[in-house]
Amino acid sequence: MKSEFIFGLFLGVFGYIFFMSFSSSSLVISNLNLKKTLDYQYQEIAFDTKYLVDRTLDPLEELIAVPGAKGYSAIYENSSESVIVEEPTTLEIKVGPIESFTGWLTGYGPDCEGCIGIVSCAPYPDVRNGNIYFEDDKYGTLRIVAADPSIPCGTVVAISNTRLSEEPILAIVLDRGYAVKGVHMDLLYNSSYEARVVGSEKNIEYDILRRGW
Repeated sequence: MKSEFIFGLFLGVFGYIFFMSFSSSSLVISNLNLKKTLDYQYQEIAFDTKYLVDRTLDPLEELIAVPGAKGYSAIYENSSESVIVEEPTTLEIKVGPIESFTGWLTGYGPDCEGCIGIVSCAPYPDVRNGNIYFEDDKYGTLRIVAADPSIPCGTVVAISNTRLSEEPILAIVLDRGYAVKGVHMDLLYNSSYEARVVGSEKNIEYDILRRGW
């Protein structure tokens, strides 16, 4: 009986030591800062922000649909390879459009007839060599479109009901065109050849999320 008690006590102590040893190198994140256990170093992964059009909201009203959350990656000591421990959760924000209308969409490239590869609106980026996106302080990475002069430069628009994408395309007005009038917008591509995929799409839904800068 005494020997069984001693044996049980031995197993208990051994199990506790093993558990503590295993736990010390487990993937545990205690807060939002860079953390390190005996074997791993953790680094935050920033979450993205996604804007969704909601026509039931008042103009410029914003509503958080999905809260964002940071993710984490782990790097083993003496190794340059990282492993994602927890994926970040994208912050989704619903926005009430300032204005909505139906129009049509075409595509163009910086090599189009009469184009010089630099758009008509400040900050006048050179859109050659694949530079067909614009980084906006609020809305992030946006496609570039040409629009009628009645729509100010810097306007952010969501383009939906197009066969080009299941989700709305967020774009910014940074260009003009002699043939781009009224409810017609022209989406920038890498080249005129690539832009042929658009053709001329009608019944496109446009939602203005920001007018001008």
